[in-house]
Amino acid sequence: MNSSVFLHRLGSHQSPTEPACYITSDMFYLEVLMKPSGEVLDVKVAHHGEAPVVMLKNFEDFSKKLEGFSSLYHIHGDSETKIKTYLALQSLETDLMKMSRFPRPVVNNNPRIDAILHGRVGNLVPRREGNPMSIEYFITPYDQLEEQMMPGLSCYGNKVLVTVDGTSILHKLPVASLIEDSQQVENERVSLFRGLDGAVSMDLPACFFLKFPQPFPILTSFIENIQRLTGISMVGELQYIPFYELLTRAVLEQKHCTVDHLDQYFLVSLPDNHFHSYVLSQEASLHLKKPPEGALINNIPFSHPEQVPSILEILRHQSAYNTLIASCITTNRADKGSVV
Repeated sequence: MNSSVFLHRLGSHQSPTEPACYITSDMFYLEVLMKPSGEVLDVKVAHHGEAPVVMLKNFEDFSKKLEGFSSLYHIHGDSETKIKTYLALQSLETDLMKMSRFPRPVVNNNPRIDAILHGRVGNLVPRREGNPMSIEYFITPYDQLEEQMMPGLSCYGNKVLVTVDGTSILHKLPVASLIEDSQQVENERVSLFRGLDGAVSMDLPACFFLKFPQPFPILTSFIENIQRLTGISMVGELQYIPFYELLTRAVLEQKHCTVDHLDQYFLVSLPDNHFHSYVLSQEASLHLKKPPEGALINNIPFSHPEQVPSILEILRHQSAYNTLIASCITTNRADKGSVV
């Protein structure tokens, strides 16, 4: 127990009256109930101002869950600042949950896929234990078809995690729900957000983030659109390179395939022993004034819940484009000169 506490820089103390240990931080505490023999009976977690809830009974997962809790709160400042930042995260999650319940178009017979592709905030899974709130915002046509062909199967699509993190500059963040009411406009419910006045917002050394489970290839033009939307620059963290090279390397690395050189055909098998061959090259886009560039991004900073639906719409477009191009990138390759 002490090693985990040391690794995660948390405090701890043991109950003087019962076989229980408490692991504490500025943001939350964990209550570990034990048998007299030392075996763990239960683990409960309580955030600031909230009642304890059962976390898990499997001690093997305890360290991973503890690490997840600690990673949620990389916040600068004193205890009061950290608590206010947690209130900001709570208010964001509350408004995202409200938006997730707004009516959406019914396009598929699968409510989850409709939520992913047509919901204001995708398919939202609330924060639980050491796992941040997640938003599933895109699923490929192939996975949609597979779910239709195999009832009960769930193919997981692209997602982002909703977190708050410390920053070197102040951002005005809401510390209370901003959705006051809703009204019917052209048969759709439109959220009405309160302004960020002093009663519902604070300047804090933190920012909200949509974090990707793995680096996400995105076009420069979409990055610029997101930055205009949020008013927060990501330029300092990014390295722009030709987009087709970027996406090719990312896809092949996911398939654990090394990239010797990109001047190759990718061979896609077809029925009856036929195949298509593709080559992705910046040379093919020289007719453009500026060939497309892009970057790998790990997260998207933002400061207002109203920005999330627009960000997700941009990510859906990029994901659809990436899926199309990635379908041409395979581990079956041949040099240009060897293909007739």
